[in-house]
Amino acid sequence: MSFQLVEAIKEFLRTGVLAAIPVLISGLEAGAVDWRVILIAAVIAVLRAVDKYLHELDFKSPLDLRSLDVLEG
Repeated sequence: MSFQLVEAIKEFLRTGVLAAIPVLISGLEAGAVDWRVILIAAVIAVLRAVDKYLHELDFKSPLDLRSLDVLEG
């Protein structure tokens, strides 16, 4: 596995655990776990992992302002 993918997986696990613990604790105190809230936390964790993966790849937009002659001159 590539280094970037490993870092993204670690970010997913980190975010997932940090988001799930308080939701599960409050759900267990109330007597019912709201699985929609858990699903939303999982989606946020996936989005954070994708963001981390793209950041590790040093993803840049296709528009490079240095290629334009607007800034020179």
